[in-house]
Amino acid sequence: MTAHRESFEREVLPHVETLNALAMRYTHNESEADDLVQDVLMRAFRSFDSFEPGTRCIAWLSCIMRNTFINRYRVQKREKAMMEGIVAECSGSVGESASADKTLEAEDMAKVGYMYAFSDEMMRAMNGLSEEFRVIITLADLLDFSYREISEKLRIPIGTVMSRLSRARQTLRKNLSEYAFAYGYESR
Repeated sequence: MTAHRESFEREVLPHVETLNALAMRYTHNESEADDLVQDVLMRAFRSFDSFEPGTRCIAWLSCIMRNTFINRYRVQKREKAMMEGIVAECSGSVGESASADKTLEAEDMAKVGYMYAFSDEMMRAMNGLSEEFRVIITLADLLDFSYREISEKLRIPIGTVMSRLSRARQTLRKNLSEYAFAYGYESR
């Protein structure tokens, strides 16, 4: 075992119960609290060289937890705003053939929860799509609707669904090519 790890375990591990209690006070949800504590421990381990021995470790860990929780809250707030925009788009008209019953139901919205782990760059790219493309790509790629289901939901031909989805994906790919290259997802 390395000296870094031994020091970390000696200083940090005695405070895990306190961190769990603090996380529950922040989140009011056991699963989210566990995730928050795990995230705090990982961040603390990565930046343990910045901890000054002899100072109160729990204060340092509490600060990391507070900042992590605030950052998560900000991301969730941004995700909620985007979700409300998508719901509004799907509730409103999409093209001339749209009707008022084309809404995303509550269970569909629950499926989308994971999608907002997107980067800011991905959020900008999604927001940059036209309404008809954003709705189609949300239904197809984020909610896993089939072409037929999308066609029925939006009351447009399957060919139109396929065409719009293809163009939406091409536009996203083009708009995200620099981002993908920078992070090693794509080569030039």
